[in-house]
Amino acid sequence: MKDISFFICSLASGGAEHQLTLLADMLAQKGYKVRIITFSSIPDHYNFNERIERVRICHKNSIINFLCVFFYLLKLRTGCFISFGQRENFISLLPFLFKRTKFIAGERNNTVGPSSRIEKILVNCLYRRANYVVCNSRSQGVHLSKYKKYLAKKIRVIHNYTDLNLYKAQKYPQNQVIQIGIFCRLEPQKNIKRFAEAIKKLKDTTNQPFFINWYGNKHFISSDLKAYYDSFIKQIKRDGLEETILIHDPVKNVHELLPKFDAIALPSLHEGFSNSISEAICCGKPMLVSNVSDNPVMVKDGYNGFLFDPTNTDEIVSAFVKFLQLSSEQRMVFGHNSRIVAENLFNKEKFISDYMDLIS
Repeated sequence: MKDISFFICSLASGGAEHQLTLLADMLAQKGYKVRIITFSSIPDHYNFNERIERVRICHKNSIINFLCVFFYLLKLRTGCFISFGQRENFISLLPFLFKRTKFIAGERNNTVGPSSRIEKILVNCLYRRANYVVCNSRSQGVHLSKYKKYLAKKIRVIHNYTDLNLYKAQKYPQNQVIQIGIFCRLEPQKNIKRFAEAIKKLKDTTNQPFFINWYGNKHFISSDLKAYYDSFIKQIKRDGLEETILIHDPVKNVHELLPKFDAIALPSLHEGFSNSISEAICCGKPMLVSNVSDNPVMVKDGYNGFLFDPTNTDEIVSAFVKFLQLSSEQRMVFGHNSRIVAENLFNKEKFISDYMDLIS
């Protein structure tokens, strides 16, 4: 029986965290011995198989916490180590320079603009130690392959998995007022302040009433992120949007909430392979999302939703106006088309077998 260790900052609400727990559960069901290691005090949002070992490393002092993680991983005996995220890859690859354990580095996002300092160190140095670099989007795989030629042999693209049986298409809602849902963190990457600007313009453009229901994690790992969120809330109040953009805590039962919405939106500046989108198209929802990364793999403009440039508020407004002008029958067709796209994309056995091939 192979021993598998997963490594991520926390199991807070988020796409990478969700995919990690799904994969860990699948491997545990296949008979693997699995552990999940985190290094943050943030409480777990996701549940997982009771047979999975849960390891938390957390110290208030960041330097001491880093050293605790380093020495724990240095001593860890495991058959395969799977890290999720560039920061996590950087932290964990350092002790694994002294070990021969199989290492799978997970790239869970899509690089836009100049590479960060961490990415430069990973690509120029540390990824040479990794056996595989798994990207959850084609765009990130292409980006890294162009960055350094040696990575082309290490990179594998495995899209996120979404359960078609759990996320089912249901009867299109008959809401008197259009309800649009957003399920993602309330952070700069998700473009929240520019999106609020666009919604203010949209309200000035149309008389048709609508609500934005945003479900997002508010456990911030830095004071800068907390300050950004606070300024977003002030912006909403300043522009009189408190009754238009409704902020909710993250939820575990997303599949139960999705059916009530007329559409799902995601205004991110960049993504890996978005769980928010994949879950919504499985539920047969029209989509309003940014034209970045692999989003166009799941959302075809004018077919099951509308794409927009997330840096252009006028384009965001235009996409929402197009949706609001659709008849209820046209929205139903968009939703039906979303389910068709999802059924062509997601296969549980392929997802788990792709990882098992790398592990073995």
